[in-house]
Amino acid sequence: MTMMTLEHRVTIPAPVSAVWDALLDVERIAPCMPGAVLDGHEGDEFAGSVKVKVGAIQMAYRGRGRFVERDAAARRVVVEAAGKEARGSGSASATITVTLHEENGTTSADVRTELSVSGRAAQFGRGIIGDVGDAMLGRFASAMADRLAETSVDPVAPRPMPEPAGADPAGADPAGADPAGADPAGADPLDLTHVAASAVGKRLAGAVAVLAVLMLVRTLRLRTQRRRNEVAP
Repeated sequence: MTMMTLEHRVTIPAPVSAVWDALLDVERIAPCMPGAVLDGHEGDEFAGSVKVKVGAIQMAYRGRGRFVERDAAARRVVVEAAGKEARGSGSASATITVTLHEENGTTSADVRTELSVSGRAAQFGRGIIGDVGDAMLGRFASAMADRLAETSVDPVAPRPMPEPAGADPAGADPAGADPAGADPAGADPLDLTHVAASAVGKRLAGAVAVLAVLMLVRTLRLRTQRRRNEVAP
C-alpha cells in the first residue's frame, strides 16, 4: 500500500458561484471527468467507475463515494471515495478536499488529495501519480468550462444507486466490484501514456545529468593524478 498527499491547483474560466453549483451536481459534473462513468447517486452518495490507460497498462476501477462536507460559506467540498480494480487485486481510496476562490471573474480551485493505492497503480510512484493528477484535473477543468459555457442544461433525473454486485443489502462490498472481473462499460479509458512518459523522461534526464557530472569529475581527477605522477621525481 502506497500513501501520499497530492496538491493541485486548476483555473476554471467561470464565476465561482457557477462552479460551486456545478461541483455539487453529480449528474452534471461526472461527464467532465474523462474516463469516468456515473452509475447512480442518492443523497450524498454516488457510485461509478473510471478507466485509465498508461502505456500497456489499463486499469478499471469500480467504486463508491460520498460528500462528507459541503461548506458554502468557505466554498469547500470534501469527498471520500474508494474503489477496487475490476480485474486485479489493486484498490484505491482517497479523501479529496476542493476549495474554490474567485479571481477576477474566474475560479481557482485548490485540490488536496490524500490517496492510498495498492496493486499496479502503486508502482508508478508519487511523482508520476502527481503528474497524472495534474493532467486529469486540467482536462476536467477544461471540460467543466465548456459545460458551463452552454446556454442551457437540461435537467437529468437522478439514477438510483446500484446495489454492489455480489454483496448483501447491508453493503458488505463498499467498492461495488464486479465479481466476474468484467471491465466497466461506458467511457473510453483516459489515455495518460504521454504524461507518464514525459514524467519518466524528466526523471531520466535528471539522472543522466547527474551521471554526466560524476563522469566529468572522475575524468578530471584522473587527469590531475596523471599530471602529479608525471612531475613526481
